[in-house]
Amino acid sequence: MKISKSQVVLSSLMRFMHMLFGLLGWMGAALILGLHLRSELQPFLSLILASGLGVIAMIVHEGGHYLGARLHRMPVLMMRFAAVEVQVRRRNWRIRWSPQVKDRRLGGYVMAAANLELPPRQQMLWVVLMGPMANLLVGLASWGGWLVH
Repeated sequence: MKISKSQVVLSSLMRFMHMLFGLLGWMGAALILGLHLRSELQPFLSLILASGLGVIAMIVHEGGHYLGARLHRMPVLMMRFAAVEVQVRRRNWRIRWSPQVKDRRLGGYVMAAANLELPPRQQMLWVVLMGPMANLLVGLASWGGWLVH
């Protein structure tokens, strides 16, 4: 299969946009956190907290994909969060540190097999939707907790 020049350009543009929006989101989170911190180390603390919140958001996102797969009784074979690889076994999980591929420094995935008893389109739809839904629910719960405080 030959890849056309327009596909390469589009892929590069999408990768650039992904990195740009990720950087803008990280800087925006650091700015918002910085407005609420009262310390001499405020700029550094806000950047560190924003980085930590980004990792937590990624874990929540991939956990949502995992829950979507498990709710449809799909066997989950493996999950990955940055450099942490989780292999799901029959009775336990195997967690190991695994080196990153150069192109994917931060990210994750959930590898699940389809359940043959259910329609595959419905399964994939729920697995795909549950990642962003988990982030949305945690964000709304955090916002609600902040309003109550």
